[in-house]
This record gives sequence, C-alpha cells and structure tokens, in this order.
Amino acid sequence: MVIKMARRLRCPECNELTHKESLVDINGSIMCQKCASQFAECTNCGIMSDNVIDTEDGIVCHECLDNYYNYCEECGR
Repeated sequence: MVIKMARRLRCPECNELTHKESLVDINGSIMCQKCASQFAECTNCGIMSDNVIDTEDGIVCHECLDNYYNYCEECGR
C-alpha cells in the first residue's frame, strides 16, 4: 500500500491552500509566502515582526522601539 503525502496545505494564518514547498518559517510559525511578506526583520534584534517602524537606523520592531528609542517632542520622529 502506497500512501501519498498532501502536496498542498492550509496556511494557519490566512487559511488559504498553498503548496507545501512554499511554506515559510517565521519565528517558529509556518505560513504561506503571502502572509510571510507582511513581516520584516528588525535591524536591532533580528526578530521577524509584522509590527515594525522605519527609523533612521533601519526597520525596528515596536519592542525595540519602546526599549531603545525616544521620540523627539519637537518634530515627532
């Protein structure tokens, strides 16, 4: 008896069917490339996050932003 493995799986983030080979691991979560494209790597800590902000130093996650950056009260940057 030969058992065939599924070639397409559902993305746990968006529930869309996607090819098994195109799934991406983001911080231990497996998702399709469309969902993974919403993440960016924090230039400060290296963690992939979907909650980032672009600073003069590069893209930074909000946790690093809160811990290591201050806002300018004059210009808001």
